[in-house]
Amino acid sequence: MSVNEIMETWDSTKGFPIVTVTRDYETGSVTITQKSKFDANTKWKIPINFVSSSDKNIDFSETTADLWLTEDSIVVNRNFSTDGWLLVNKQQT
Repeated sequence: MSVNEIMETWDSTKGFPIVTVTRDYETGSVTITQKSKFDANTKWKIPINFVSSSDKNIDFSETTADLWLTEDSIVVNRNFSTDGWLLVNKQQT
């Protein structure tokens, strides 16, 4: 994905995405969704990163995208701890 492709969704789209993260504590998975207040068909290319209490090397300063949200929603199956904390969007990236 090029910088041009990413920026096009942010530059040419009215408003901003509303991103919701929902944890499934039974499976350890996370569902991430995006929606627009103005247009249900609008999709942004959104960088997503994580850190959790079960990570071996916790680094809040590393903000490289772990994945890109480009659809309505995605399910992330990374076996996040079901009894620990999870931080999405480190440093508000």
